[in-house]
Amino acid sequence: MELFEGKKYWTATYERDEQFLTPDITDRFDIIVAGGGMSGLLSSYELARQGYKVLLLEKNRIGEGSTSLNTGLIQYMSDIGLYDLSKKVGESKASEFYEKSAAALDYIEKISKEIYKEIALDTEVKRSRSIFVASEKKDADSLKKEYTIQKKHGFNVSLFNKDELETKYGLIGEKGLETTGDLEINPYKFVMGVAKTSVKKYGLEIWEGAELKSYKEYKSKDKTFLKVRIVARKISENGSNSFPIEVNMTVPKLILATGYNLLPSIKKEIKKSKLVKTFVGVTQKLKSGIFEKVRYAMMWESKTPYNYFRKSAEDRLVIGGRDVSTLKMDEKIRKKQVEILIEKIEKCAPYLGNNLKTPFSYSAIFGESTDEIPFIGPSEKFSNVFVTAGFGGNGTVYAAMAAKMASDYFIKKIYDKKSITRIGR
Repeated sequence: MELFEGKKYWTATYERDEQFLTPDITDRFDIIVAGGGMSGLLSSYELARQGYKVLLLEKNRIGEGSTSLNTGLIQYMSDIGLYDLSKKVGESKASEFYEKSAAALDYIEKISKEIYKEIALDTEVKRSRSIFVASEKKDADSLKKEYTIQKKHGFNVSLFNKDELETKYGLIGEKGLETTGDLEINPYKFVMGVAKTSVKKYGLEIWEGAELKSYKEYKSKDKTFLKVRIVARKISENGSNSFPIEVNMTVPKLILATGYNLLPSIKKEIKKSKLVKTFVGVTQKLKSGIFEKVRYAMMWESKTPYNYFRKSAEDRLVIGGRDVSTLKMDEKIRKKQVEILIEKIEKCAPYLGNNLKTPFSYSAIFGESTDEIPFIGPSEKFSNVFVTAGFGGNGTVYAAMAAKMASDYFIKKIYDKKSITRIGR
């Protein structure tokens, strides 16, 4: 399945020189991780850091799937607000989920500092604020309820009325909810940094061009193992050519972090999911002074389909939204939708002017859960298979959350069977 159409931005910000060639193929690994995006790399990093021998498989090149297509703004606030989530799963479980999301931001920031210390790569991670705008009167009351419950649970939020929103932020809307402690990030640089640091410091092995095709369980001497089948291209020693191979390996544990390309066995367990298409435009570099009147890094709005924008480290705007259920890629439709996005953002934030251009733009497919909660947990059928499917608009946070949960599950044998993120719910 083609994940995108158009011209990406994040991959243009980092000139890659790394090669992750065929490893020594033996049954010496403790864990195999399938998927070389944000979820796969963070889970690999965490388990390799804990002393496990980890092999990561990526059928293409690491970080160049959904990771390279995201917004690069990480928030503790999910697609579903704390108020609505509380009504769905109860206030205790909802607040626990939000607290885990906030902890995931600390985890990512800590890793970014380690990356810089080890390999001197700036992943453009820094703390920021976001503002959620009620663009229509009917959404203003909901924003007030969200503010009240977040304040109750200790989150640092502020609520602004229509006049304050325009005066302080230059935005047009009925109300604004400001959240603090969010993160900006260059997702592609970050994933490459995690990969290089994990290989250098923790002995992670990465095999690009290798795809997990299937797995089955068997027992030997009261221990459970997995037999996995891998299809790949083996690179010659001098790197001049490659040839197809099929490999069968035995491994005690497996993490599935294949994004929206789920293996058939897991598709049967993940029922509450759907695919949608979104649109993104990245503008020319803007004069840095244009951002002086605003203190936030991202604006997103309450109406459907919603729009958002954030500032990049290069003083560009990353603008997106206009999600649709039609998955067919079409250049003309993409260009038209990006034009509409620009018009909407210029109307919402008049200080940006009306001369925004988009040298980078693309349409991209991503997954959503129908209950707006990610899928993170062990397979219902295979206890030694852990699934990290961070469906939704907050995938980077879910990836960090999943890395810690996978570590707890495999090392500490801890997992709440009633978790709201459980597979098969």
